Amino acid sequence: MLTAQLAPPTGSAAGDEGRLFLARVDRLIGLGLLPEAQALLLSAGAGDGDRFARMLDLALYEGDATAACRKMTERPGLAPGLAARVYCLAQAGDWAAAALTLHGARDESLIAPQTVALLERFLDDSSADLTDALPDPTSVTPLEFRLFEAIGQPLGTGPLPLAFAWADIDGSSGWKAQIEAAERLVRAGATDPARLAEAYLAQQPAASGGIWDRAGLYQQLDAALGSGDSAALAAALTQAEPVFGQAGLLPALARLIAPRLPSAGLDGAAAETAAHLRLLAGVPVPGAARLPDADRALVALAEDHPAPETSPAPRAPEGAPPPYHGPRFPEGSPGAAYAQALAAPPLPEPPAGGRGLALLRAIADVDAALDGDTARAASGLRQMTELGQRDVALQAAVELLLDAHLGGLRR
Repeated sequence: MLTAQLAPPTGSAAGDEGRLFLARVDRLIGLGLLPEAQALLLSAGAGDGDRFARMLDLALYEGDATAACRKMTERPGLAPGLAARVYCLAQAGDWAAAALTLHGARDESLIAPQTVALLERFLDDSSADLTDALPDPTSVTPLEFRLFEAIGQPLGTGPLPLAFAWADIDGSSGWKAQIEAAERLVRAGATDPARLAEAYLAQQPAASGGIWDRAGLYQQLDAALGSGDSAALAAALTQAEPVFGQAGLLPALARLIAPRLPSAGLDGAAAETAAHLRLLAGVPVPGAARLPDADRALVALAEDHPAPETSPAPRAPEGAPPPYHGPRFPEGSPGAAYAQALAAPPLPEPPAGGRGLALLRAIADVDAALDGDTARAASGLRQMTELGQRDVALQAAVELLLDAHLGGLRR
């Protein structure tokens, strides 16, 4: 929705279109979706100061503002402020002009004190006292973050807003910082889990606990899948589910390994974990008849056949295993409520107020399941189904039920 090409809302006043556009860009940045924010800006062009300011911030988040500074040098009017002007003059090698601009801005109090102190150290300004290290800030802009780095006082990205995690994911940071940044971004859905796999596989863990356990387990899973060692795979799977679940990374693990899991050779707890990962990834679950009842019901729902075993089986595609028909969920359970909601027929007409607003309300209702409000979640799933988003509603229902089944380990 944030990246869609759209007309301004009906009845917008002059200038509202630009404000809506910038609000969308800012929200994408806040969600850590920097590539999407950059694509949106490039589609519109950075022809004014407000859009260029976001382009410069994106370049600073990712670590290379050379092109943005070159553009500002060519068109000084695009500069979002004097601090950026000073920084880009220095980046272009014009240190004298940068120092002169800083002195004037400092004398007129045109740059925030924290930024002035950073720029003085960055320029090695002889007119300032540079003996003491600066205290860690309570808040920091992308420019200030890079200035702290440039003066030899790099800031950890962990306490900073999500967008700053991109500064650690490019390989120039230490391995621990890379993994932590990749986990933050993947957990928030801001980057592909493949980036996390790349970070996990970069080196051999030299310690244990936390991220090292996750990196080690992922390496074991990757090696076992590559070698076809069923015993090693089974051992790693049973360990990985709680470890990744407690870190909120089970969906990411599912996307990475579920398509690679063997269709046979796993039993007991390993087979259950494999089924959970396949359910989270939205891929078929073979051998469901051997799973416990709770898992069988989830598989049946995911395969869109939450019917009793006496129901006639639909015809399977040529060469595909027939879908498993598990038992119905217990009467009055969340599973039964969700299955009933998913059976709702599409609405013949859009609801009053528009389809988009109705979908937003439905999404909020579905999220209420995480707070224990099953009835509201079922209502949201019904609305999504009625509004033509049944596939999305189905996967949401499966994930909510699996979350409850695993005791909330995915949060």
